[in-house]
Amino acid sequence: MKKILVVLLVLAVATGVFAQEGEFSFSGRVDIGVVVDLDPLPNKDVMVTSEDSQYNQTYDGWDGVKGRFGINYNRDGFGAGLQITDSNLSTAFIGKLNYSGENFTFAVESNITPLLGWNGSSFNELRGDYSFLNGLVYLEAVYATNWQGNKFWASDDYAAFRNYNGNSFSVFGESGNTFTKVDGNYSKNYLAADVRLQGLSFGVMMNGIFRGGTEEVEDIYYTPATSGNPADGLYLIKTTKTPKAFVEDVLKNMILGVKFELNPIEIAAQFLVKEYGAYLGGKWFVGPVTVGVSYMGILNEQKTTFDYEKAIGDTSKIDKETGIATVTETWYKQNVKTEATNNTRMKVGANVQYDTDGYGATVGGYLGMDGKKETSYTRVIGFEPGIYYNVIPTHLKFKLDTGFYFINQYKNNTERSSGEYNTVQFKLQPQLFWNFLGTGAGDYSGNGTGITIRYKMVGGDTTKDKVFDFNNKFDVNFKWSF
Repeated sequence: MKKILVVLLVLAVATGVFAQEGEFSFSGRVDIGVVVDLDPLPNKDVMVTSEDSQYNQTYDGWDGVKGRFGINYNRDGFGAGLQITDSNLSTAFIGKLNYSGENFTFAVESNITPLLGWNGSSFNELRGDYSFLNGLVYLEAVYATNWQGNKFWASDDYAAFRNYNGNSFSVFGESGNTFTKVDGNYSKNYLAADVRLQGLSFGVMMNGIFRGGTEEVEDIYYTPATSGNPADGLYLIKTTKTPKAFVEDVLKNMILGVKFELNPIEIAAQFLVKEYGAYLGGKWFVGPVTVGVSYMGILNEQKTTFDYEKAIGDTSKIDKETGIATVTETWYKQNVKTEATNNTRMKVGANVQYDTDGYGATVGGYLGMDGKKETSYTRVIGFEPGIYYNVIPTHLKFKLDTGFYFINQYKNNTERSSGEYNTVQFKLQPQLFWNFLGTGAGDYSGNGTGITIRYKMVGGDTTKDKVFDFNNKFDVNFKWSF
């Protein structure tokens, strides 16, 4: 109670100091959702029980229920704020400061719970930027930041396949992101320089340059044994990471990018040095119609391997509940190696969107490949049409997404004829979005306060090479904000 009173006292004093000048603003948001998995074990005769339901989920699928309240103060270029969020004491209070000058900005956001005597402190945001030569050159240094999506040199990303969970890639499933995605995880820190001419920009982005050394923890995830015997399973290895090599770990992870814009077209390209990754995307805008084309490929995939038998050989080092084995830095340097796999991942696709007042449609198709062409690989062809219609223009939007996927496996460059290796799958996803305030029909992100009802189904043979990680799910989400 005393800690809460301290926070309120600080707010009261701050309000008195700044109330005479500047402007205060308040914000708040609550998300509550439930997901029911109607087919937790695909292609099995399973009854739905309460244990198979997935509670405390929200619309995005990876975040849990959340509640936030914020108070912000702005005066000229200066801004400050306090956010009270969720129920975790280690992140309950987040402080923010930012400043915007004539040709530079900087911002810091951090958990401030240690001031109240609780554990937990980390930067959610610590960044700054400069603009040189009247905006011709933009330089940004980021130690930590939140989600910002495809920040540099990106256009159509329909065939992009970097997902939201860091530096991982899959040609199956929904469209992802390009190499320059800023997600608050893998690309949480970087240095970027962008030359911005009229209609043309180009530059370089270096991920991970501001972090490294022995203070960082390297995690490698594997599946624990169901038998309970550590020797039967693969475990999570935790170790302090060795200092980063500037050439191998920074320069080789560099991304080069360029983007050209001249109405009604735009074209963007990126190159990831280390894995010979390439992205190319473009859009053509014609009234309510947008045509997009994109390609993404990783031609020299790198994989981290290690001798896990050595790591779990000494069972005394393993926590039996968490399955965590702690090894020394010397062991890590000797046994963990990053090598080329000769595996190729690539995807090319095109899509057309028609968007007008009250209704719209989209249709897209792609071809993806994952594997080694000289030995074995998997090919997937996807066709994805969809529509939306504002049933009640002020309140209710209906959206339907569908997809058809043809998956084939090849060995020695010859298609396997058995049905075991060739499958057809389909997706059906109807959604209803209700805007409680009646300010205009929109989707989940556009509706400040409302209800979303969604049903997601994947059919066909999903026992192998699943396009999506769900089969038959129903979810309801509630959202309030101001």
